[in-house]
Amino acid sequence: MLRFTEKAYNEENISKVVDLDDLLNAERKEDKGDGLWEVYNRVQESLVQGKFHYVGGNKKSRKARPIKNFKQSIDVNKKLSELAFAYV
Repeated sequence: MLRFTEKAYNEENISKVVDLDDLLNAERKEDKGDGLWEVYNRVQESLVQGKFHYVGGNKKSRKARPIKNFKQSIDVNKKLSELAFAYV
C-alpha cells in the first residue's frame, strides 16, 4: 500500500493484489534474517526496484516496474521508514 496510490487497494485486499512473499525475498546473504533492519532492507529494495508481482486492474499478474520518479521514491522511502520506526 506504500507504493500504490489507487483507493481500490486497502489492508483487507492488498494480500490478494501483491505477492507479499516477493517483498521478503533475500537476494544477498547480508539481507537474510528476521531482524527489523534486514526485513526493512529487503522490502525497501523490492518496492523501489520493482522486484515483486501484483494483480493489475485487468486481473492479470504483472511484474512491478522500478520507481524512477525521484519524488515517488522519496515518498515511498519516507512512508516505509515511518512504518519501521513504529516497530522500534
